[in-house]
Amino acid sequence: MPQAFQQPMKNPVGSTLIEGHCLQLQQIDDKSICSICDEKAEDAMYRCSGCKIIVHGRCASQICLVCTVAFHPDQIRAAFVRCFASLLYTYKKFMRPATGDKKKAGMTYSFQMDAFLKSLPHEHAEYMAVLQQTQGFNEFIGERERVDSKSKNPRIVIFDEIILSKRNRGRSSIFSGRMTTDFLSDTSNHLWRSASASSFPPSSRREMSASGDWKSVVTRVLQTDPTT
Repeated sequence: MPQAFQQPMKNPVGSTLIEGHCLQLQQIDDKSICSICDEKAEDAMYRCSGCKIIVHGRCASQICLVCTVAFHPDQIRAAFVRCFASLLYTYKKFMRPATGDKKKAGMTYSFQMDAFLKSLPHEHAEYMAVLQQTQGFNEFIGERERVDSKSKNPRIVIFDEIILSKRNRGRSSIFSGRMTTDFLSDTSNHLWRSASASSFPPSSRREMSASGDWKSVVTRVLQTDPTT
């Protein structure tokens, strides 16, 4: 990016960690290209021991994508769901039958936000007070307020059964009122297809800068896949 401030490496000798990349200072041949600026390598460059990307010392601080070797999407998704299952553990208690204008508007339930916030532990309530102002949370609640009680929405059912599963794990015996999670355990409803983001061929930053079209450079995808 023209006139962009380049923060120098704090540890220019040896190795350093940035976004999961273990960058090690090595002698690189002059045919190698920096993954950030697309310019040729200098005498010493940083190479990631995991995904093998090569960057100048001056460019390393601009790395914003995590190392593909250190990044585990399935574990992150599981941790994300567990976190929100804990935060919204009791939300269904505050879904009351809709009345008045909400009922006329076609809503089945009305979420009692104030009562829900008061019921939360202090360390959760402060975060939820901020979260309730986001579009994502409003869509989460709105979808449940409009749900047809006679039909099952898979997106709602699976999250509710994750909460039930968490609740069941906290009960010590089969006689303590465990509830079934048939939808969650039925793998026939699971989607196993993965989608990958589109990749674009690398382009020369020098040529782009000369043409004045630098926006396409700074917004392009960083190549971190060692097979490409």
